[in-house]
Amino acid sequence: MRILNYLNLSRNHLVGSIPSSISAMQSLTSVDFSYNNLSGLVPGTGQFSYFNYTSFLGNPELCGPYLGPCKDGVANGTHQPHVKGPLSASLKLLLVIGLLVCSIAFAVAAIIKARSLKKASESRSWKLTAFQRFGVVLLELVSGRKPVGEFGDGVDIVQWVRKMTDSNKEGVLKILDPRLPTVPLHEVMHVFYVAMLCVEEQAVERPTMREVVQILTELPKPPNSKQGGDSAITESSPPPATAVESPTIVTKETKDHQQPPPQSPPPDLLSI
Repeated sequence: MRILNYLNLSRNHLVGSIPSSISAMQSLTSVDFSYNNLSGLVPGTGQFSYFNYTSFLGNPELCGPYLGPCKDGVANGTHQPHVKGPLSASLKLLLVIGLLVCSIAFAVAAIIKARSLKKASESRSWKLTAFQRFGVVLLELVSGRKPVGEFGDGVDIVQWVRKMTDSNKEGVLKILDPRLPTVPLHEVMHVFYVAMLCVEEQAVERPTMREVVQILTELPKPPNSKQGGDSAITESSPPPATAVESPTIVTKETKDHQQPPPQSPPPDLLSI
């Protein structure tokens, strides 16, 4: 066939290269090889020198004046197979190792992220109200420890104190800060008692702020303070009696001084 004006072979799933003999058809004015699987070098002679790149769209393996330079191994419309050797096996091994390393790194990052989220949620779970935070501060003062990070994963100072003392103020010696040797034990036990009230889980069991202030201001007396007070009061009993008599004498003398002098009878009574 030597006389052909229009050739449309688009979207036919054609493979291979474009025959160079087509370029010799001088009567050919329009061609369309778009959207096939053609490959190789597009002829640049004859009528093909008048066609633009739109005639060859959709064929990524084609190359030529309008489509860009050809790849290595493509010449004169034919593919030259790549030479395979030991290097290809090495590349495959490197690829597998790279994928394995990336997978391990991704898994480690996911584990670290999950642990950080877990610690963050646990640290937020026990900080619920202002009263509980105040109780945590009191426990820090008594024990000398930080609220988290010193008792293991997922364990805070409240859980540690409950485990060590069984929420009993007599067990405060097990957690007492060794830097507080001069503080009276009954005062430390009182502060510990208030702290454990503030960190109660149930809101109905926690005191109000007014109650907390009242409890803290009413410090208990030392164990021997009651007996000592009674004896002190017995020894000092005589002076109060004198103190009671003195005001009486002073009051009587004052009344005598304040009594007005006798007045003379009125004139009418004298005349009678």
